[in-house]
Amino acid sequence: MTAISDLEIFARVVTAGNMSAAGREMGLSPAVVSKRISHLERRLGARLFQRTTRQLTLTETGEGFYERIVNVLDRIEDAEAFVARRHRTPRGTLKITAPTSFGRVHIAPYLADFMHGYPDLKLDLVLDDDFTDIVRNGFDVAIRIGEL
Repeated sequence: MTAISDLEIFARVVTAGNMSAAGREMGLSPAVVSKRISHLERRLGARLFQRTTRQLTLTETGEGFYERIVNVLDRIEDAEAFVARRHRTPRGTLKITAPTSFGRVHIAPYLADFMHGYPDLKLDLVLDDDFTDIVRNGFDVAIRIGEL
């Protein structure tokens, strides 16, 4: 399977027009870019670029390959953005357990501001002074007070 980075390098060379510019944009040397393109061409068993000392142009195969991988790269970028958005803002249910008096004095006064700051988050707050199996009951956060 072809590495995604090789596809990204190929697409960048196409859009930049040459390997040096693509390398600068990606923080790679022209030699590395050239090596990765050559590796990709060997792997595919086809020439993607027609090279001369002055010019770099896509072959017919290279044009078809570019048209197909640019959509793949866009979809990967979209998928990464989806994950980033989902992890940037907390969402779901946060299940917390704490002793009753501690919860009333130190947690409850701040709940409204906290929930306002995280509207996609649901809070399940259980205040009790009994022994609770935090793993079996699925708590994300457990606050306990006692002698060490």
